[in-house]
Amino acid sequence: MLLRLVPQSASESAGLVLTAGRLQRAELNHFVPVLVCSDKRIRQRGLWTVIWNRNGSGVFGVDYVVSGLPLHVLVVHGTVVLVPLAAVCTLLSTVWPEARRRLGIVTPLLALVALILVPVTQQSGEWLMQRVDTTPAITTHSNLGATLLPWVIGVFIVAVAQWLWFRYGTAQAEGLGRKLGTAGSRAAGAVAVVLVLVLCGGTVYRVVEIGEAGSRAVWEGSFTNGQD
Repeated sequence: MLLRLVPQSASESAGLVLTAGRLQRAELNHFVPVLVCSDKRIRQRGLWTVIWNRNGSGVFGVDYVVSGLPLHVLVVHGTVVLVPLAAVCTLLSTVWPEARRRLGIVTPLLALVALILVPVTQQSGEWLMQRVDTTPAITTHSNLGATLLPWVIGVFIVAVAQWLWFRYGTAQAEGLGRKLGTAGSRAAGAVAVVLVLVLCGGTVYRVVEIGEAGSRAVWEGSFTNGQD
């Protein structure tokens, strides 16, 4: 196995094969590490570097630089918008029938996009962290960012569950209601609403907390608040 370092503008013969020795971090900033056995050709398609082996199999690596900018500073905008939006839509779909009817499958789809986007944001953030001067503020932002995924997984599960329940679970709901009775049904409904409220509210709060920490890491102490 060789470690091939593929530059973001990879060509047929591009790349460095690291078999021995060391490379400085500055030399690795725009390279994607990909483990290959014996490569035949290299293709670059957007963010993806594909190395085709002689046996026809492809090995993929992600390039975290887009048009000269770190991918993290681009995808983070989608994360801070879509994750809270998915959480709010999940909450509204759970407690408000009119919102549920209007949103329909949009709610679980939003939650799915958020679920995909969060790991990309985290991985690109870790990549960027290795290439900047680390400060306590950056470390705090990184540590907080690592806690977001479980919240988004919970939102996705609830978003899909509520959509399936209200769309296909009418008979089951009626049967459960008869077993629990009026008081039991109300109590179960209240507990479910509280749990969803805590989950969605906690998700939004965590996004705000992570975003605030990221803003401090970038901007705190880097500007003046007065005029010359």
